[in-house]
Amino acid sequence: FNLSLIGGIAVAMPYIFYQVWGFIAPGLYTREKRYVIPFVLSSTGLFVGGAYTGYKLAFGVTFGYLLGLSGPVGSTGTKAVINVVPTVMMADYISFVMKILLGFGVIFLIPIVFTFLARVGVVTHRKLIRWMRYFIFGICLLAAILTPPDWAGQLVMATPGVLLYFLSIGLVYIFQRKDVVEEEIAQEKREAEEKAKEEAEKAKEEAEKAKAERQKAKGKKATT
Repeated sequence: FNLSLIGGIAVAMPYIFYQVWGFIAPGLYTREKRYVIPFVLSSTGLFVGGAYTGYKLAFGVTFGYLLGLSGPVGSTGTKAVINVVPTVMMADYISFVMKILLGFGVIFLIPIVFTFLARVGVVTHRKLIRWMRYFIFGICLLAAILTPPDWAGQLVMATPGVLLYFLSIGLVYIFQRKDVVEEEIAQEKREAEEKAKEEAEKAKEEAEKAKAERQKAKGKKATT
């Protein structure tokens, strides 16, 4: 079943991305709908490329590390106390393959997704920079869930994800809408001004309160 699921997803991926585009296209302007073909082709290519990279890279590193743990463990003189023999079950292997292929395929979609969101005015490079810490945490958590509990597999999956996020920041900076960036900067400026005004009013109130308390203390001292 898992093997059939992997093959079905790989074959149907162009159609899946086309349906995703069909869902969001009604809310776009006419000039933005022209990106349908580049979006479908690039998304499909990145997903397949990510899955292939995971197959060629992650499998070799992860299985090499896990199989390297096999062999004799401990010894009493010239005889090993325990001899660890690796046993790979086909069902577990295919399940692991599916997780790695899907995980790497989704991770490699990061640049195209953020570039598309930048073109429609949802994100800017400033937002991506602010979200960086949360994304790194999320990609490390995803790598820990999808890979075996060893540092090698998690590092192999998390590292490309972080690098692709940095690449996304550069792509978003190039393709983002300038009016959205200007509006975001203006909004941040207004928020900063309002915050400074609130802090000034708060400081003024605290100063007046302190002055009133001093006058009250003075009055009590004079009456005594």
